[in-house]
Amino acid sequence: MAVLHLPPLPDPNPAESYLARLSPATRPTMRSSLNSLAKLLGAKGREEVAWARLRYQQTSALRNRIVELYAASTARRHLAALRGVLRQCARLQLMSYQDHAQATALEPPPRLDAAPRRALSAEHGQEGALEV
Repeated sequence: MAVLHLPPLPDPNPAESYLARLSPATRPTMRSSLNSLAKLLGAKGREEVAWARLRYQQTSALRNRIVELYAASTARRHLAALRGVLRQCARLQLMSYQDHAQATALEPPPRLDAAPRRALSAEHGQEGALEV
């Protein structure tokens, strides 16, 4: 039986791994978001952040700073990038799934730039309401 010899895997970079999973059209936007997050964390770029070491204390403070600085739609995009790179950390076994779940248990930004939403129901006569 022949033995397959594979070269050693490079150290996983969760930010680059996350970006590689995205469509080519989405990558520049999320790359920009990760770089913005890195700067808020005191790094020069996404490559310098120890993403797997972030815990709820850091991500919660980061979320609050994002909400202060950005419009709600941009804040949501930045938080999606943060959740995505932390999900890659868990997939790459750089952090436990429990640490991932805690670090990403963040409140969404307030929807100040959107009209209030209301639920539609068939009981109230709205057509096109979904039946559950």
